[in-house]
Amino acid sequence: PVYVHRSGFLVGARLEDGSDARGPIYSLGTIPNFALNPSFETGTGGFDRWATLEGASARPSEVALYGKRSAEVTLPTGSSFYQTLPIDLSRETDYTVSGWLRPANGAQQQVEVYLTATMTNGTTVDPFLVETVEVPGGEAWHPFSLPLKTPENERVTVLQIFLRPAGNEAEPVHV
Repeated sequence: PVYVHRSGFLVGARLEDGSDARGPIYSLGTIPNFALNPSFETGTGGFDRWATLEGASARPSEVALYGKRSAEVTLPTGSSFYQTLPIDLSRETDYTVSGWLRPANGAQQQVEVYLTATMTNGTTVDPFLVETVEVPGGEAWHPFSLPLKTPENERVTVLQIFLRPAGNEAEPVHV
C-alpha cells in the first residue's frame, strides 16, 4: 500500500513468511511515527505521553536497540503501560502497530498489545485489536508487527495503545 498525505508519504509491503501466513507488514516513508516519543529518548518518569495503570511501572533503561534508552516496564497482573493518541485515521485503511521488546531478566514471556479506538461518532471500540506477542528468552531484541484495518464507515479519532501482561504476571521487559 501507498499512502500520500500533506505531511509526507508511506509505502508498505506485506512480506510472506513460511511460518506465518499473515507475514509482517513493513513500511518506509517520511511521515513520522504516530506514537509520541516511541524510542523513549526524551522525557522522564512516564516518558512524556506514556502512562501506567493498576500497578505497572516504567523506568528509563540504558539498554537500547536504537538510540540511548529504552523503557524497562514491569506489568503485574491487570496492569498496563499505555499511550493515548488523538489522531485522525482514514476509513478502510491498513495500518501497523509495531515495536521492539526484550526481556529485562532474560526470561521468556508474553506481552499483550491491546488497542481501543474512539470513532468520529463518539463510540469506543474496546477492544479494537488484541494480540499476544511472544518474547523469547535471552538478551536479543524481538520485533513485533501487528496489522490492523480501520472500519469502512467511521474514522478513528483517538487510539489507545496498551502493553499488558498476557495471563500471569510478566517479568520486566524493555520496550
